[in-house]
Amino acid sequence: METDAELQAVLEEQTIPLSQLLNMKPGMQILFPQKTQGSLPVTLQSSQTPLFEGHLGQSGGKAAVKIDQRLVPDDSPHTHSPSEPHAYD
Repeated sequence: METDAELQAVLEEQTIPLSQLLNMKPGMQILFPQKTQGSLPVTLQSSQTPLFEGHLGQSGGKAAVKIDQRLVPDDSPHTHSPSEPHAYD
């Protein structure tokens, strides 16, 4: 529990044809539809495991994510309670 973990904030994902991807050049744009009028929804994940959902905002002049929902169940192998020892195989 006293180690660093890499966390990614995913604002949007989109599937595009491989031919479009291969033809991309600097300066080109991929357009994403605006889902909400308010703040942008964000998924926080580690590797490919989604952990939290929230929305993009600002705190102290810096970009921030306010967490709205935990996605990993309490009994998931991706969680650990400091009061309970975790068995590793």
